[in-house]
Amino acid sequence: MKKFNYGAKGWGIVIFCFFLFWVGSGCPVTSLNVIMSEYNAMYGWDIAVLNGFGTMANILSIIAAAVFGWWCKKRGPKSLILAGCIMGAVSMFMWGRVTSIGTYALWYTICVIASSAYCQIGLASLIANWFPTRKGSVMGFVTVGACMVGLTYIKSQTFMIEHFSFAASFDLYAIAFVILAVVCAFLVKSDPEQCGTYPDNDRTLTKEKLEAMHAEGMKYRQTSPWTVGKLLRTKETWFIGIGGGVLVMFTVGIMSNFIPMCASAGIEMNQAIFLMGVTSFIAMPASVIWGIIDEKIGTRLTTIAMFIYFIVSVCIALVPNIITMYIALVMFASIIGGANNLAISMTASVWGRYDFDSAWTVVFILNTIVRSFGFMLVGSLASVTGSFKATFIGLIICSAVGAVLFALCSNKPLGRTELYDQSKHIAE
Repeated sequence: MKKFNYGAKGWGIVIFCFFLFWVGSGCPVTSLNVIMSEYNAMYGWDIAVLNGFGTMANILSIIAAAVFGWWCKKRGPKSLILAGCIMGAVSMFMWGRVTSIGTYALWYTICVIASSAYCQIGLASLIANWFPTRKGSVMGFVTVGACMVGLTYIKSQTFMIEHFSFAASFDLYAIAFVILAVVCAFLVKSDPEQCGTYPDNDRTLTKEKLEAMHAEGMKYRQTSPWTVGKLLRTKETWFIGIGGGVLVMFTVGIMSNFIPMCASAGIEMNQAIFLMGVTSFIAMPASVIWGIIDEKIGTRLTTIAMFIYFIVSVCIALVPNIITMYIALVMFASIIGGANNLAISMTASVWGRYDFDSAWTVVFILNTIVRSFGFMLVGSLASVTGSFKATFIGLIICSAVGAVLFALCSNKPLGRTELYDQSKHIAE
């Protein structure tokens, strides 16, 4: 289909980012379903305390994100993604071999920080560079990687534990990071112009015009007026940062506690693992559908629609019935991909390709602050109260606030977009 004609090299970037999202969603988030219970059984560590490290790790990653944003702006996303994959490999290898709660917190935190490099700052910048006006549908495919986690990650973890060892379940993903690092080093470019192809695979410009526009864009990027101060004085930064954080807080909190949440509804662990796999089949096409809706009606309206969908799904989960919990869990799974799509897509829509790195760094930091409370809101609150009822009510309130924030966002671009939109005018 012409709609998905990203070109061979463009599809290569999409597939690479798909796998970045897969490990980025699995290693620091979904893996906790197994890791926390295993370490609790081995050493008696309190699961509520382990859940609390999620909040701490995400907050500490804010400092790293500021550095990563500067790095991306100065040197491009390729080198940042490469460094993040190396950090991911080392942290996964070491996390599986900890013997104290302090070293658990250390290597888990490094794993989270690494994910902000390769799966958040770096990946988002790479997408904005390669697909400045088609990021909606592209992110729909990329975030299928997050949806695949439910189908593959826990099953691979439990297989490695049963047939090899607990440490081997970490080593499997350390090897995956090494493979991604090699692919990044030799095959990935920060900008499509570096390998002789076109942003959005839009071939309406001559090579000469394309190179001249890109050179002007790169020069502008280094002198962009969108400083941290200016971004913090702009309401869209806060609205997208906080609202987008609620989107991810929802998925992080739900997916890191998927099995305990099933258990609270009377669903046995084997059934819960099976259900996580089944719902992934729904989540994968749903991710693509959210991306298509994004391009059809715009990111702002799509995000508001998703918040309403959140609220409906949580209301269903509040009904004390195992059938309604099954329905709610399927709805939760269908949200995963779209939730990861929209903050990146909205930032690119508002600030454009060459202001994206400056804007996304600040927006992502705000996202991280908000999403870090997902572990506490879902896992720790449920541990304290003994049920997920208070958690679900909190999620409804947060989703309503997020919908209002996005409704208040401007629908007009604030950054410089004509450097890549000009080809659209020529085509007309």
